[in-house]
Amino acid sequence: MIAHIEPNAASLAAIEGNYNAIPHDPVLPVDGVAAKFPLAKILYAQGSPYAENAAIIVPRTQLHAAAGSSSEGLKAEYFDNANFTGTPAVTRIDKQIDFDWNGASPAPGKINYGAFSVRWTGTIQAPAAGDYQITRIMSYCQSCTGRHISPIPSRPRKGLSRLSRQQNS
Repeated sequence: MIAHIEPNAASLAAIEGNYNAIPHDPVLPVDGVAAKFPLAKILYAQGSPYAENAAIIVPRTQLHAAAGSSSEGLKAEYFDNANFTGTPAVTRIDKQIDFDWNGASPAPGKINYGAFSVRWTGTIQAPAAGDYQITRIMSYCQSCTGRHISPIPSRPRKGLSRLSRQQNS
């Protein structure tokens, strides 16, 4: 059994840092440990955030595709259009909602990065009783045509997608 406790072990932004390119297949520290020790049970805990009351990514240990499931992540249905129409081109379990799709496809060769939509379903397990604010953080992005795309909450947009939470005091 390996316990991995680190606030950025499952953070895409932490491994990208100020890197200005799009990583092809980034490996988060917690996933790297699991790959290196495939027979070990990995217990991951996010630990404390860097700043008090700062919004943090909902830990993968709190996301489940079905009620009562012990597996981590939400069911993701990716559509090769911006309208959630037709049959999903890709269905998978996303362990966490923390992506950088600024000029990259969530499934190269299957999804056009310029116009896609994703639907996540499952449950979020609160770590303790209380009120939580669930937000979506979207960064702006520059399309290949040079046209700026601003995030509009009611419409899906490409770019950075992160599900974060902040507990209200």
